[in-house]
Amino acid sequence: MLDQQYMDNIFEHSSDAIILVDVKENIVRVNPACASLLGYKSTELQHAPLSNIISENTLHLHLGHRIEHQHQPYHSNGDFIHHNGHAIQAKFISQTWFIDDKPAGSLFMLQAEQNNLQHKLEKSQRLESLGTLAGGITHDLNNVLSIATGNVMLSKQHIYRPEKMKIYLGRIEDSCKRASNLCRQILAYSGMDRYTMTKTSPSQLVDSMQDMLSALRKHNNEIEYDLDEELPEIKVDTLQLQQVIINLVNNAYEAVPPGTKPHIVVRTGQLEVTPQYFADAFGTRHSLSGQFTWVEVSDNGVGMDSGVRSRIFEPFFSTKHESRGLGMTATLGIVRGHNGAIKIWSEPNQGTTIRILLPTAQAGNEDVATPVIGNTHQTLPSTLSGAVLVVDDEEDIREMLRLNLEGMGCKVLEAADGEEGLRMYKKHQNDISVILLDMAMPNMDGAEMMESLENIAQYARIIVISGYSEKIVQGRFSNFKPDAFLYKPFEISELQSCLQSIFQEAA
Repeated sequence: MLDQQYMDNIFEHSSDAIILVDVKENIVRVNPACASLLGYKSTELQHAPLSNIISENTLHLHLGHRIEHQHQPYHSNGDFIHHNGHAIQAKFISQTWFIDDKPAGSLFMLQAEQNNLQHKLEKSQRLESLGTLAGGITHDLNNVLSIATGNVMLSKQHIYRPEKMKIYLGRIEDSCKRASNLCRQILAYSGMDRYTMTKTSPSQLVDSMQDMLSALRKHNNEIEYDLDEELPEIKVDTLQLQQVIINLVNNAYEAVPPGTKPHIVVRTGQLEVTPQYFADAFGTRHSLSGQFTWVEVSDNGVGMDSGVRSRIFEPFFSTKHESRGLGMTATLGIVRGHNGAIKIWSEPNQGTTIRILLPTAQAGNEDVATPVIGNTHQTLPSTLSGAVLVVDDEEDIREMLRLNLEGMGCKVLEAADGEEGLRMYKKHQNDISVILLDMAMPNMDGAEMMESLENIAQYARIIVISGYSEKIVQGRFSNFKPDAFLYKPFEISELQSCLQSIFQEAA
């Protein structure tokens, strides 16, 4: 009995991956190191065919040796199959084991550096994720472009029918907004989207969303709320946090199988946590601890196994026949952007709970951040006055801005890059009140032009216009900061509002 306990202890605590199979090549037992390496729970592999986790070629080599040299260990290299389908290359030893001098099965020991295998696996997963992301984005953008180009053709055919043109142009505008939203979801995934931070209580925010969440499905009695009324205010982008909650509730509904009445529960609370609490969390880029506020959504759906849980935030990943886009991917990015984390509890047929954790300390005593100037939407005078220098390497963008600015009553000067913009400003600095500055340009980019302007453009106001997120753009500047930021593509009303505010301040 002591010998058996001793062997069990070695088996369970060995750092090498060990597989025990019977004579029919069915798995009898794997140790924790093997389960971890291949992405399974130990119990998930019991009684499974060895062919589930070993390549066909490697299995044939093993069987051939077992038949011909069953009393000798077999050393070789082989491919073992991870839970997500990826092949893991490893050196291994297989040895036939006997009971009463009769072959009873084989023992495999994988001799490979875990870190090296893990690195290869993670690299493979990143490539797969990148391919899925590229394919999903291409699919969605092509749909949007098909709508836009189709309505352009219809517009050309009905150019003398204003009532038709209005419909087609409206569809083109909607398509452009969809494409812009897709780009912003990608930025949210990276955690580099722009945020307008305000103080709010997550409980109050969820409470204000009840009608909105109920509208996601026809029945109003499917969501239960358990909200902590004592939650402190924290600094968050309320629109982004609302989007996270909507994504979680929508996913919860979709997880409930047909014929089952959905039971969705939205809870809020707070807790003191240590770094160990985040050991299995998503989104953490460094050790987190302290007081955290949380929002969680639970469902009575089909649940997830470990393989699905590990991939839930991959772009366009779905267990359904069709991919559902970047919803959960963007959710992870938004939480990362708030220095938070996500915990998931889920098992097959036992439902899912997803908890969003945000550091309470974010609230602090700081002033509430003011929105980007270009985000204001108000009724404004139709004309403006002043000279505006437009610096952008895209000729079509310069022309579009020039025509709109001239319609607002502005005198417009144009430059195709930072060097030309700098020369233009030096020549007309007494007339230029505002500079519209793109960031990514040849010869001299926007940040370099800003540095050159620091000592000479003391009175000109600078509005950065960029397809990059505000967070990325702000990181390019040192001491000399722009007065406002407009994210491409922006509506002309945003630009007009931004200019109006600047001209009013200068008056």
